[in-house]
Amino acid sequence: MTAEPQYDVFLSYNSNDGSAVEQIAVYLSNQGIKSYLDRWYLVPGLRWRPKLEQALSQCKAVAVFVGPEGLGPWQQREIDVALDRQRTDEGFPVIPVLLSGCDPPLGFLRQVTWVDLRTGEQQRQLLVLSRAIRGQPPDHILQRQSSTTRAEVCPYRGLLHFREEDAPFFFGRSAASQQLTAMVHQHRFVAVVGASGTGKSSLVRAGLLPHLRTDSGMGWEIITLLPGTDPFRSLAGALLPKLEPTMRETDYLAEATKLAHHLIDGTISASAIVQRVIEKQPGTERLLILVDQWEELYTMLQTQSVRLHFIDELLASTEGASCSVVLTLRGDFVGAALAYRPLSDRFQGAQLNLGPMTKEELREAIIQPALQVSLDFEPGLVERIVQDACSQPGHLPLLEFVLRRLWEKRERGRLLHTSYDSIGGLEGSIANEAERIFLKLSSPQKEAAMRLFVSLVHIGEGAPDTLKRQRLRDIPGIDHALLSTLTKERLLVGSRSEVGGDDTVELAHEALIRRWDRLRLHVEKSRESIIWHQRLQVMRLAWLDYRRDATGLLHGFWLEVALDQLSQQATEFSTEELDFIFRSSNDHAGQQLDKDVERAIETVPAQLEALENREVLHDPAPLLRREKTRWQTLIRHRARWAARKALVQRARRKKHPRRELVLAPALKVFLLCLLIGGSVVGYVWQKDQLRQLDLLIQGRQTRLNGLVQSNTALERLLVERLREVQTKQLTNRDAPKK
Repeated sequence: MTAEPQYDVFLSYNSNDGSAVEQIAVYLSNQGIKSYLDRWYLVPGLRWRPKLEQALSQCKAVAVFVGPEGLGPWQQREIDVALDRQRTDEGFPVIPVLLSGCDPPLGFLRQVTWVDLRTGEQQRQLLVLSRAIRGQPPDHILQRQSSTTRAEVCPYRGLLHFREEDAPFFFGRSAASQQLTAMVHQHRFVAVVGASGTGKSSLVRAGLLPHLRTDSGMGWEIITLLPGTDPFRSLAGALLPKLEPTMRETDYLAEATKLAHHLIDGTISASAIVQRVIEKQPGTERLLILVDQWEELYTMLQTQSVRLHFIDELLASTEGASCSVVLTLRGDFVGAALAYRPLSDRFQGAQLNLGPMTKEELREAIIQPALQVSLDFEPGLVERIVQDACSQPGHLPLLEFVLRRLWEKRERGRLLHTSYDSIGGLEGSIANEAERIFLKLSSPQKEAAMRLFVSLVHIGEGAPDTLKRQRLRDIPGIDHALLSTLTKERLLVGSRSEVGGDDTVELAHEALIRRWDRLRLHVEKSRESIIWHQRLQVMRLAWLDYRRDATGLLHGFWLEVALDQLSQQATEFSTEELDFIFRSSNDHAGQQLDKDVERAIETVPAQLEALENREVLHDPAPLLRREKTRWQTLIRHRARWAARKALVQRARRKKHPRRELVLAPALKVFLLCLLIGGSVVGYVWQKDQLRQLDLLIQGRQTRLNGLVQSNTALERLLVERLREVQTKQLTNRDAPKK
């Protein structure tokens, strides 16, 4: 038997960073370093997981690449194997490599050598990587740079939740983590319930998941998802990589959409997918589906039938022995969840209520991460922070935020009272920081930033306001430079959606909504408008559920309100909302036009019959002109109606619209008024929107051509019948009387 090849380094990476990592692998190869890159050595059709683990065990070093989207679904398993080997072999190098745009994982702070490719010194940093792989210490300059990189990684997460890779710095929740782990072993459907700011997401990600991965008695595979506006697409997007790990991204997007449709239609069940995932991964006995922020099913998804179908699929998937579901749910949405009896029944005995941390737990969460990186607190500061935190509901994000700000202001490795005072303490820190960042912006940026912040708030009708995650392409006139600034300042969090790979953005935490007065005032000022947009979104999604059938478009009152809102705040509408309103208005105008035309055509036989009964008709031309004028007046009337719809209130007030308008130009005016009027020029020039509008215009013009042809045929018919009547009258007049 041929011996397996030996490799100098195993390259662990997120598939989204594959291109960048492959370039580095080529560089290493040119340096005489043999790298294991799965896309070079994995053969399609073979069992890939055993091959990966075998290659990992035979490498002399492991380089862990961290990109802007964090660690990939398989990296955590690879890292666990690498760190386990390092515990028994202290000389085994595990090298974190930071790619551009990444958020460094805290779990690697104990590693001596870091490679930072976020800087402009790419060649120097690659030299650090090469020497670390060979086991050679870097020179003093490279060593100082590596130490600087480590020192710039904060041991506190600020407003962001702890990730699985941050587990070594997650303290204060050991009892809850153990309780949750035991509950998951006992129940196949578990809910973690708590108020906003109690750390539910951090508990399951940095507390539960590491416990399960190190469980020697059972092999777990884990997927995480956020429901969003399309929970079936989110579920399909999370499951598909487990079915087809080597699939190209373009194929993945298409297949995820198809799989979501199968789940919705019931042609494929979630249970069947889970079973197939288990079969394709030898050694895996259970699949855990983590649904974080379950409340999104009630805030971002308004179609009850889809919501209940999604819940039923997850409940059914846990009927067998190979799947478990863990969800996190805000306490103020428990009533909505319990209203569905099948879900309520599964909550019985399987609900972990997560309360605020005790004083001792708070001390641990404050002190232990600092000790890991040799930080110190000025005497009395820890107790001061603990006392302030105990008086604040939902204090954990505020606590982490304050600790991060103190770390930024540290002096010689010590966190100070004066720094705590300068940032406003626990109570005022986040509002003061948000205000400080906001005031540094220019006037146009301030206006754009506040519009963006407000668009990321979901107004709770009868419930508290919550965060709303938005796709960037759905935000009108997004300023990417401003977005980058606010993301770097950690007021916003950007990510790539598992649903379709879209870039998304959201507020860093709900604490911004509750604590920042400026944002709260703007939200209150815009509350009615935001609620209306939320309802419009519900109706648009319902129309999509109807497979874009005309019955799901806006009609009557809602169409009038939409056009009125469009005239007042056109820049606040997304491209998809504009398209929905345009289609609704165009469809309504077309329906009214068709009805009037059909009514006019239906009157022709009666008019012809009346002509035949006339005893004298010397000249049919005046009658012909009168009927033709009536027809054309009808057309002009419909054109003026369409134009008034586009011009909304201003045009509606006009008593005598321009009479020279004809239908086809009027519809073009309607489109231009709808999309250009009100400062929405930016949308018109989007290629896909233009294509859709061109198609709609062509379709309308085709219908108009048909009407013109019908009018011409009717005119010929009228002339012929009039001539027949005239001939008959003349014949009767000239006939000899008896």
